[in-house]
Amino acid sequence: MTKKEYLIDLLMEHNSECSRELVEKIFDIINKKDWKDFCSQMGDFDHPGERIQAKKDMELELEKLNLYKLPAIDNCINLIKHDLTYYGGKAERFYSQNFHTLNEEYKEN
Repeated sequence: MTKKEYLIDLLMEHNSECSRELVEKIFDIINKKDWKDFCSQMGDFDHPGERIQAKKDMELELEKLNLYKLPAIDNCINLIKHDLTYYGGKAERFYSQNFHTLNEEYKEN
C-alpha cells in the first residue's frame, strides 16, 4: 500500500458516505493545487498570484466534479478539505509530513 492509499483510507474514516473513487478524485484535485502552491514558493521569487490562481482552478474543478450541485457531494468535498487542513488532525498531520513521498510504500511505525 502506498502512502497515498493510506491517506485515502484515513479520509474514508470520516467520509464513509462517499465512495472511495470520489474521495480519491477530490483528494487529487486538492493535491494538484497544493503542488502548485509549493512550486510557486520554490523559485527565486515568491509568486502569490500563482497560488490565488491555483485555488480558483481547484474550486472550478471541484464545481465540475459536482455538476448537479448534489448536497452529498458538496458535503464530501467540504469534509475532505477540512480533514486535509485541520491543524492537528490525523489526516492533515500525515499529509503534511508525507506530502513529497505519497507514491512511496507506507510502512507502519
